Amino acid sequence: MLSACSGAPESGSAATGTKPAVAAAEVVTVEAAPVSHRAAGDSVRAMGHFEACTTVAVKSRLEGAIIAAHVHDGAEVAAGALLFELDDRLASWQRQQRRGEHNRDQAQLALARLRERRQQELKRHDVASSESLEQARANRELAEAAATASEAALHQAELLLGFTRIHAPIAGRVGRVLLHPGNLVKAYDDTPLLVIHQVDPLCIRYALLGRDLPRLAQRGALPIKVRLPEGKEPMASGRVDNIDSTIDPATGTFLVTALVANSDRVLRPGLHAEVETILDEWPDVAVVPVQALMTRVGGERMLYLLSADQRVTMRVLKPSELLAENGSEALLAGSVLPAGAQVVVTGQWRLSDGAKVRLAAQ
Repeated sequence: MLSACSGAPESGSAATGTKPAVAAAEVVTVEAAPVSHRAAGDSVRAMGHFEACTTVAVKSRLEGAIIAAHVHDGAEVAAGALLFELDDRLASWQRQQRRGEHNRDQAQLALARLRERRQQELKRHDVASSESLEQARANRELAEAAATASEAALHQAELLLGFTRIHAPIAGRVGRVLLHPGNLVKAYDDTPLLVIHQVDPLCIRYALLGRDLPRLAQRGALPIKVRLPEGKEPMASGRVDNIDSTIDPATGTFLVTALVANSDRVLRPGLHAEVETILDEWPDVAVVPVQALMTRVGGERMLYLLSADQRVTMRVLKPSELLAENGSEALLAGSVLPAGAQVVVTGQWRLSDGAKVRLAAQ
């Protein structure tokens, strides 16, 4: 004879009603699984692809002929490394011209200051007129302006001369060298001399479901682990760098960008990999199969523990005790269940607290 029990739990993620519990005298056949303890974490996984975090197209700032190239296809360059040299004769002559003009203006300024001082001295002895002093002062100001302008022109000429030596703006790997010695280049031409891709660190971009956005946004720079599709062990690690704040309405996902160290240069842009984003980590958790969990009518989560006398004990979980559900595993606080304890994983809907059970043949 079966009796109804209003507090009976139900299998699955939500309760839909009350099912009959087995009478205490009836023995229910169930399956059980042991509880294990280990360090674990809560994470989400997705497929992503690597790309260079920074890509720079190197162009010339001057028009001129390339006379030397210090880089080749596929080379890895350091920031500031010399890449190309342009013919610098015209720029050198322009700098010499500007230096001569600046020296001339400096000399004229010195003479204008001397004449102004003489007029000031004569004015104090009432030998020179006020008009002569004002003219000397104006000539000195004109000479100062001319010296300032020629100094700026000299600095500009020196800057343009520096542009004849083209350096790497970032560290990275060069693609193809598109122009070689003998070629004439134009300033800021549409065709770059070469393109540099940053290789360490690399960025990996991947999409996660919108439901995970609040958890990621609250935690900031979360750690990640990267695995190749055919690999079991993580091959690289990194941290989340940017989280898009907008969820794509067509897919219900948002994009995440993470930085991954690549000092050994194993990773390349375009490579696909599985990304595991670590939301939480705990040094000791109790791990049980997720099918051991049930939901009561009130929404509480619970499970059945199997005792040595083949009876079950209902264990209602507090919200803080259920840490996460990762795929086929449920992670509980380490103090909830001892290692080696047995939890019922099938047939729970027929049980009540204290029911007698037998284990199904393995």
